[in-house]
Amino acid sequence: GDHVVDIGFVDFGIIIDSMEQIVEGGDKVSITGIESEPFCVAKTTIMMQMINDRSTAVRSVVEVWVSSFWSHKTFAAFKAAAKGILDRGNLDPSVRNIVEFWNSASKMSCNMAINQQIKGDTSGAGGYVFKCCKL
Repeated sequence: GDHVVDIGFVDFGIIIDSMEQIVEGGDKVSITGIESEPFCVAKTTIMMQMINDRSTAVRSVVEVWVSSFWSHKTFAAFKAAAKGILDRGNLDPSVRNIVEFWNSASKMSCNMAINQQIKGDTSGAGGYVFKCCKL
């Protein structure tokens, strides 16, 4: 089958970039992403963990990919994926720090999230993530 290599991928953009090589019933397509941004690697690793867990709804993976607001099911699936990744123990230290932080984060109400976004509040749960994004 084909092999797609994407350098500097962001989240699952690599999948969209590879769509033309994927043919239903055809050979498997191998996809390799090379990324140096720890946030992107952490988020993609969690989404892959969620996809590999057959009990996780596709909607939950999509919510993690594109949305700031998640259902209770998505939050639980995200936390389970983060824990599973941490239990494996083979992460780059900068990626591990992000996943550990996300794993320790508590659920936030929609109103609290909206208020923090309006205020531009980067303290607490968002502070570390925003700092990582600006590397």
